[in-house]
Amino acid sequence: MKHLFLFSLFFIACSQNSSTIEMVDKPRFEKLLSKSLLLIDVRTPLEFNSGSIDGAVNVDYNAPDFMEKIASFPKDQPVLVYCGSGLRSGLAAKAMDSLGFVKIYDLKGGYLKWQGY
Repeated sequence: MKHLFLFSLFFIACSQNSSTIEMVDKPRFEKLLSKSLLLIDVRTPLEFNSGSIDGAVNVDYNAPDFMEKIASFPKDQPVLVYCGSGLRSGLAAKAMDSLGFVKIYDLKGGYLKWQGY
């Protein structure tokens, strides 16, 4: 019975994330950017200041107030998120999903991929 319960929770979590969070490649991310969606860079301020995607808002995933800052954004509109390579943005997207964001587009490969690496 315990295993069935855990399996059910896992299934529900996976099904929710698959519809809310979408990993997208650079060409699709660029198309979404043209729709003037909120763009969030979850890297550190040092990383952000060394180069970022135009129009991005910096909200450091590792900062103690990350959840508070993210929660202040509108949740009823799609949002774009990226980090350096994709790890932090994936974690940030899951956190945003837990806060009720309707749609989160995560840049596959992060800023490195954006720059062509």
